[in-house]
This record gives sequence, C-alpha cells and structure tokens, in this order.
Amino acid sequence: MRSENKKAYLSYVLAALTALAAWYLLPMLFAGKELTLTAFYCVNALQQIFLFILPSVLILNARKPRWEHYLSQLKRMNAEITGAVLLGAVSCTVVASLVISFWLPLVEAVMGYVPESVPLPDPEGAAEWITAVLCIGVIPGIAEELFFRGVLQRALVKRFSGAGIWIAALIFALLHLDITSFPGLVFMGFLLGKIYQRRGLIASAAFHALYNLIVLWINTAGADIGFLDMFLCLIAFRFAIKRLMKEDEDHAADGAGV
Repeated sequence: MRSENKKAYLSYVLAALTALAAWYLLPMLFAGKELTLTAFYCVNALQQIFLFILPSVLILNARKPRWEHYLSQLKRMNAEITGAVLLGAVSCTVVASLVISFWLPLVEAVMGYVPESVPLPDPEGAAEWITAVLCIGVIPGIAEELFFRGVLQRALVKRFSGAGIWIAALIFALLHLDITSFPGLVFMGFLLGKIYQRRGLIASAAFHALYNLIVLWINTAGADIGFLDMFLCLIAFRFAIKRLMKEDEDHAADGAGV
C-alpha cells in the first residue's frame, strides 16, 4: 500500500511539473522567434500534449483501478450519435457566437473598450491545412477533453455532484485567457460536460474537435451568417443536443469517477 501511495504521489508531482513546463517554459523557448504558420501550429499542439494529455495520463495511471475504470467508460458512437455530434458541433458555432454577442456590450461598458484578439494568418496550401486540422482542431479537442472532462470534471462531480460540471466549465473558460469569448467558453464547457456525462469521452472529444475545425473554416472563409442561417442553426442545435441527451441503452460515462 505504501509503495502504491508513493507511485501516486510521484505521478501527481510529475503531472504538475509537466503542466508547468508546458505553460511557462515552452512559450519562453520560442519567445521573440519568428515562426512559420506551420511551426506555430506544431508548437501549439506540443503545448496541448504536455499541458493536458501527459498530465492526464499520469494522474489516471497513478492508481490502477482509476485507469481501468476510465478505459471501461470509453463508449463508441453509433451512426445516429455520430450524426448528432456533427450536426451539434456545426450549429453550436452560431449559438456560441450569439452568446458572445450579448456579452461584448457588457465588456465594453465595464472596460470602456473591447479587447481585440490577434487573428491568425489563414492557412494556405495542403501542408498548412493538414497541420491546422491536426494541431488546431483534432489534438486540442482530444487533449482538452481528456483533461477537463476525463480528469477534472470526474473529480469535481464526485465531490460536488452536478455543480462539478459548472466548476469544470468555468475553469475551462478561465484557462483560455480570453475575456471576449468567456461566456461562450463557459457555455461550451458546460455543454461538453453534459455530452461527456451522457455519451462519454469519444463523443465530447469529437464534438470539441469538430467545433474547432468549423470555427477555423468560418474564420478563414470569412463566412457571413444571415438571419435565416442562424434560425436554422438554432433548430438544428436543439435537435442534435436533444438526441445526444436522450436516455437510451448507450449509457454514458457516469462522471463520478473513482
């Protein structure tokens, strides 16, 4: 038992050191350097891996029953759930934008201005697009869901019950360090938490990655969304989320953890 506790403590220390190194040291290594867009994407993916994936694996592996229970909760998606995830992720971009649009006037009233986020250059060519898809969409979707839902939310729900989903969503939003998108990130965090609780990690990670990719495409294409588009997206979003939240035989992860 004592050796098992030592292993657990060592895993927690290594997880903390890995996350701190990714948060502070990795940006310092590239500070002041002019990176190509492809290199920037790769650095972002590397930070996600060391900040979220490796610490999550270390924490889950600290105790064998926790890791085994976690693996047992990975639920595969059938065609219907896959379709609902795709429809929900696409339509959620509009819903999140609407939430943010109501927030920005409040930010301006309090701060006197709206902080401007620096837009990334648009990817050009096959190599940059492939790198962007992996490093901006897929890897962050998997990494953040593994940590925020698979590790953090499970622990918080076990301690605080349903409030744990909201707490995890708030932490998820705060760590993005983006005040202009804060309510949209809280909304996304809560929604992903409910999807994880009902459908498991694969569904929430797929939803998150698809959402990232749609946002990347919208920003690159400069798509103009009209009133009819918004209305249709709201209907599609309601339909998709209702299906994802429906109680059926494909029971989701219970969210409590061990």
